[in-house]
Amino acid sequence: MVNATIAALEAAGATVIDGTRIPIEPAYGPEFEALLCEFKTDIAAYLDAYTEAGYPKTLQDLIDFNNDNPELESGAPESDWNSLIFELAQATGGRSDPACTAARAAATPVAQAAIDDTLAADDLDAIIAPTNGPAWVTDPVNGDLGGDFSTFVGSSGPTAIAGYAAITVPAGYVGPLPLASRSSVAAGTSQR
Repeated sequence: MVNATIAALEAAGATVIDGTRIPIEPAYGPEFEALLCEFKTDIAAYLDAYTEAGYPKTLQDLIDFNNDNPELESGAPESDWNSLIFELAQATGGRSDPACTAARAAATPVAQAAIDDTLAADDLDAIIAPTNGPAWVTDPVNGDLGGDFSTFVGSSGPTAIAGYAAITVPAGYVGPLPLASRSSVAAGTSQR
């Protein structure tokens, strides 16, 4: 799919520089911290707005439900799946916590600079990447991709952390499963 996308872009007159890498890793730590506290607040708002009385309304309610119903939520007894990410988020102060604001403020500019610097280094107009590999069946015992992430492609992180727009378009198929590519540019620019 990537080779076909590159060929189509070149046939349309684009100059493609293959193998460009965005040095995004320094943003991952503060981004994860920000996501945890944002999730705590946002999941409660979602549950309050879209679930009926008697259903979980907070992240702690979801953790309690998972703990009370392991056969429904974890693939137990075969799996050791747990609510660790939920518990990490619950331990935060949510969006109103200054630590959350600080984490977001630390992650976003790092990601923006990583994209901006990558574009500037090779005078690029856009960054094109596979959105992900083909869809997979989630295994309740072993997790997504059966725990083997060697075929996983994730290109949304840099633009999502930076707050930059990304456009996803169909790019092909692997058997009956669709694949897509993602195009992103720096803030304040337009695609040609």
